[in-house]
Amino acid sequence: MKSKKCLWIMVIIVVLLAGCGGGGGEEEPPAPTSVPPTSAPAVTPTLSAGEHVALGMEYSDQGELDQAVAEFEKAIELDPNDADAHRNLGTAYGEQGKWAESVAVYEKAVAINPDFGEAYGDMAAAYFNVGKLTEAIAAGEKGIELAPDYAMAYNNLGIVYGSQGQIDQAIALFEKGIQADPNCADCYYNLGFAYEQVEQLDQAIAAYQEAVKADPNYLDAYENMGTVYARQGRLEEAIVQFEIFLQLAPPDDPHRTQVEGWLAELEKATAGGGAVYNNAANGYSLSYPEGWYQVEDGDRTSFAPSQADYQAPALKSLLVTILVTPLDQMAQGLGLAQSATPSEFLQVMTERVEAEVDEMENVQIAGYPAAVAATSGTVMDSPYKGNMLIILVEERVFLVEGIAPPDQWDTSRPTFVDMVNSLTFFEPGG
Repeated sequence: MKSKKCLWIMVIIVVLLAGCGGGGGEEEPPAPTSVPPTSAPAVTPTLSAGEHVALGMEYSDQGELDQAVAEFEKAIELDPNDADAHRNLGTAYGEQGKWAESVAVYEKAVAINPDFGEAYGDMAAAYFNVGKLTEAIAAGEKGIELAPDYAMAYNNLGIVYGSQGQIDQAIALFEKGIQADPNCADCYYNLGFAYEQVEQLDQAIAAYQEAVKADPNYLDAYENMGTVYARQGRLEEAIVQFEIFLQLAPPDDPHRTQVEGWLAELEKATAGGGAVYNNAANGYSLSYPEGWYQVEDGDRTSFAPSQADYQAPALKSLLVTILVTPLDQMAQGLGLAQSATPSEFLQVMTERVEAEVDEMENVQIAGYPAAVAATSGTVMDSPYKGNMLIILVEERVFLVEGIAPPDQWDTSRPTFVDMVNSLTFFEPGG
């Protein structure tokens, strides 16, 4: 800037001398030559450790974890003794699934500040995820001791106890976490999951509802709420939760395909506006025509158009029956190996009931292996035509049969097929 100023001074002096001198008369002085300014190099501001932490927190909130890690690492370079910067880095590593790295920086944080209760509470989760359960419990207890108002210390310790089957202790810890922070969405979610483990499904739903109140974007809570509603036979409510999950979940969410499949099954089950039957003890539900009569007899459930039809001394209309038996018990009773295929089970079963088989084929029902046979024979001294199915659902065998008087079967079969296609299966409860 100084050279530019001197140049203009020289130009002004020349002009003045030209104007005052004796020669030249009225000749105009030459215009000064414009000199472009010299561009100054841009100055890159130097950020403090705290400013790098703030940037890292912003990146973390946006899900840009690589950038968050880089900012926290820069903060630590500038201030190696900042325990908070180490804790933030440990959290970011954990969100990336880099639990070994997370453990290492949390250990540095508490080495710098041995009274850092929040870091101990967070470290419990890191230890748990690397399989160090004893260390996880010790860290969680230390975190609660030093930071009794830190909800995540209770939450993380509760997860450890829950993983070991100590559900009562886990529930107590999640509830203490909620007392410490009534907006702890993770505490509510894990409380709901714990209640699921002990089949307290209403309490599980209540906890999941609180989780999404605290965090409306808590995807896992919507997914779990949907599965619990389905287990209870509350299919319309399950559909709503799965739809919310799919609206919020990004396209690459690993659970999206599974939830889409569940939603399709539930929509199929509720199509047509029929009634919904739920058998929680045996782990299945299905839709059936509105107004039909249904009756449970142990592990057998039957459906008929009316009570009179069901109780008639002779077959009068479509009768649908579902029998659920443990796989090992069914295999032993039929003289088959537990590894037998659905068609092998079905072949022996039709022989036992002396049903004539017109054709048999392998199919899938709700994603499970099954076999179906077109059958005919006599029941209650009445001739019938129908279908018999065997469905293998994990450790259970479902025998599903639909029969009707021969002259009614062609018109009754679509109803039976709709009922079979509406079947959904879940973990049996009490």
